[in-house]
Amino acid sequence: MGERIYLNFTHMDIFSPVSLHPVDDQPQTVERALALSRNSPLTCTNDYVEVRDGYYSGSPLIAICGGEVVQEEGIITSPSYPEFYKPNKECIWKIVVPVGFSVALTFQSFDIEKHDNCVYDYLEIRDGLAETSPLLKKLCGSNLPTPIKSTNNMMYVRFVSDSSVEKQGFTAKFQKEFDECKTTKHGCQHICVNTLGGYRCQCEIGYELHPDGKRCEDACGGVINAANGTVQTPGYPNEYPSNKNCIWKIVAAPKSTIFLNFTHFDLEGKNVSFGCFSF
Repeated sequence: MGERIYLNFTHMDIFSPVSLHPVDDQPQTVERALALSRNSPLTCTNDYVEVRDGYYSGSPLIAICGGEVVQEEGIITSPSYPEFYKPNKECIWKIVVPVGFSVALTFQSFDIEKHDNCVYDYLEIRDGLAETSPLLKKLCGSNLPTPIKSTNNMMYVRFVSDSSVEKQGFTAKFQKEFDECKTTKHGCQHICVNTLGGYRCQCEIGYELHPDGKRCEDACGGVINAANGTVQTPGYPNEYPSNKNCIWKIVAAPKSTIFLNFTHFDLEGKNVSFGCFSF
C-alpha cells in the first residue's frame, strides 16, 4: 500500500493504422505522410496496449503524451487535460508540417506551476526537432502566452512536471504558417509584418499608413514638448494630400508663452457659402 507502479516501455512493435514509413520504392515525404494521416485517422482499433489507473477494466485510462506528429494542424494538451496533470511527467512532441511552411503554436489555455525561472514545471519550445535546437520559449505560470512560430517546418515541444504542485496544464493548437512577407506580392510600401494567418503593413518613423492599408504617407500632428521646433503640412514642400486632419499640441515650460511664426502659407481658398475648404 502507498506504493506507485512505473511502467517503462523499452520496445514496442504493434501494427499501426497508418504507416508513416515508405511501403514501396518511393521515398517517404511529409506530403505523403500528411495524405495518409488525413485519409485514415490515427486511432487504434485492432492491436493496441491499454493502461489503466486501477485493477479493473473500468478504471480510468492513464493519459499518454508526446510523440511524432506529421500533420498540417492539430491540438496538443498536457496529460489528463482538463484535469490536473500528474507529477513527474515528461512529454515531448516533435511536430512537422510541409516544407516551405513554419509551425505556429497558439495557446487556448495555460496554467503551469509558476516560478521566476520556470525550474519546476515548464513547457519549452525549440526551433527544430532536437533537444539541442535553438530555444524559442520556456514557459510557466498562468498568463496566456503569445503565439510562437518556428523558422522552419519543425518544432520541438517538451512538457515537464516535478513531484509536487499540479495545475490544469495547457491546450494549444499548432498549424502550418506561411510568411507572406517573404514574397513580393504583399504590396506594402515600407514594412511588411507577418502575422498568424496573414500579414499587415507598417510604416517607417515619420509616416503613417494610408487607409488602403498598403501605402505610407507623411504623418502629421502630435504633442510637442521641445523649446523650439517646426510644424508643417504633410509632404511639405510638396502639395498636401486630401482628407487629412492634423492636430498639434504644443506644450511650453511653466510661465512661458508660445510664439508661432509662419514662414510659408498656401492653403486652398474659401467659398462664400461654405467657408474654407482647407484650414
